Amino acid sequence: MAAIVQGMDSLFGALCSLGCTATSTAKAVPAKALATERSATLSAYAGMAISSCIICAFFTDFDFSIVQLLSSFCMLWAFLLLTIKVTSQNSAAGVSSRMLEMWLLTLFIRLSSTMIKRGYLPEDKSGDYLYQLTDVAIFFVILRLTYTIQRQYRQTYQEADDLHGISWSVPASLMLGMCFHPHLNRSFLFDTIWTTAQVLESFCMVPQLYMVSKQGGKVETYTAQFVVLMFVSRVFAWLFWYTGYPELAEGYVEGVSPGNFNWGGYLIMIGSTAQVLLSADFIYYYLRAACRGQAMVMPPTQV
Repeated sequence: MAAIVQGMDSLFGALCSLGCTATSTAKAVPAKALATERSATLSAYAGMAISSCIICAFFTDFDFSIVQLLSSFCMLWAFLLLTIKVTSQNSAAGVSSRMLEMWLLTLFIRLSSTMIKRGYLPEDKSGDYLYQLTDVAIFFVILRLTYTIQRQYRQTYQEADDLHGISWSVPASLMLGMCFHPHLNRSFLFDTIWTTAQVLESFCMVPQLYMVSKQGGKVETYTAQFVVLMFVSRVFAWLFWYTGYPELAEGYVEGVSPGNFNWGGYLIMIGSTAQVLLSADFIYYYLRAACRGQAMVMPPTQV
């Protein structure tokens, strides 16, 4: 990470100098919107609701494929909310840098397939460019957030509570991708790339959930909202693949043949289900606290 941060210093410095004039004139409105935790959260969700309505109205065909776009859209707003937390509090406490790094890697791998091949894109208009652009936006939001944590708020980053030694998931995901990939891209390379990203995605939230469980106690509102939005994102993804995974079987023809044994489809469903179940414990405590009108508290875990 040190090499990445060092290389990004000059890039973000140049971007900041070019945008300083525009930032100074437009600073008053965001400052008021982020003045308190409540106003910042309400502003984020209001923006999410308005932008979702606009996108659904003008950039989709209201096909069921829209849930795949909604999955990415919830993820985008989750990371924007996490960015609001870090910048408004001037602290990276409670945020897992390992989680951010894994998402960067996953998105980069997936975009290496979806920016070139169309086999796994939504079938409606959102698959023409919007789905890919959303992933690109998420990538750069996470990249900026990672840079901010490692450079500006390094002293507040709780590295001792972060998860280490998860790099084994990369070769494991690659091997599974090579052996059990679907064939919608009609290319061993690009089918493997896409499947590797899908499998690796199953591990991305583990470091953040590990950090929350290890620290225990009261969970900060922004962190809780981030995990909830990511959970909703994973539910949308699960719904999409639950409906479409039969099409991942080699030789599948709708209404004619189910194709061969659906290794790729079952692999994707296992990964999607795991992503939902990983956050189930967190969501239980979140909903219990919400129903009682109390702050969310996670029991401390000895890990």
